[in-house]
Amino acid sequence: LLMPHAPGYPVHGARDGSDFDGDLFYLLDEDSHGGSILLLGRDGETLFLPKKSAREILFDGGDRDLIEVRRRTGLDDVRWMDELEAEMRKRLSLAFVFDRGKSPLSDLWLANFGIEIRRAALDIVGELRLIKDELEVSRLREAARLTASAQALVPTLELSQMSEWQIKTEFERHAFLQGAKQTAYTSIVAAGHSATTLHARATDRQPVIGELLLIDAGVKHRGYGSDLTRTWAVGKISPAAHDIHELVCAAVQRSITGLGKRLAAIVCESIVRMFGN
Repeated sequence: LLMPHAPGYPVHGARDGSDFDGDLFYLLDEDSHGGSILLLGRDGETLFLPKKSAREILFDGGDRDLIEVRRRTGLDDVRWMDELEAEMRKRLSLAFVFDRGKSPLSDLWLANFGIEIRRAALDIVGELRLIKDELEVSRLREAARLTASAQALVPTLELSQMSEWQIKTEFERHAFLQGAKQTAYTSIVAAGHSATTLHARATDRQPVIGELLLIDAGVKHRGYGSDLTRTWAVGKISPAAHDIHELVCAAVQRSITGLGKRLAAIVCESIVRMFGN
């Protein structure tokens, strides 16, 4: 069994190259290590992990301890990715090139084995992820707590004296000091008109008194992410912004009241379809 994620290979649910093999590491209860491969053979399970680049070592320190990864995951063996080709030659008595598109053989392997196995695995993992157990719920709650703690810091900052980038940095710094290890996605911090831009990136611009500041951010805790959006007033909120806020709140409340029973019925129907009577 091969779970390949070579460059260009479609990965389910991955936001970027740093989040490959999310399903695999969900099952192993491990943090993700980008671009990994798991081989299951007669002699047991072997996980192949990529070595850190010089840049990653400079900022994060040395490579992970393979013995420790093996101990934590319970796998039979954990090795470096650069040993994979030799291992595949030995197992298949064939030349195997990892990078997709570099040889007809690697494409043939991925087309005939990797994708089909991946699809089957996704169905199984999807069911496992659907209903969270107590451990998973506790991790989700901790991820939410860390994010909420960082959001609570915002009103204490001199927002009009800081750039969007500085606010973003302080937000993430607080979350990391509280115990977060990484953000769930690129934090969105935008003020004024920039806040209406989908997925706006923080800039050196300073919010102006009377503007609204959008912070859409979250952190991960043991593989589980949070996503919490808040809109903050920079100084005293303007009458126009106050009126819009009241209008939106009223619309949301009406929606909840009107859709509550219908939504409950839809959820119940979905559960019955999924698990039967």
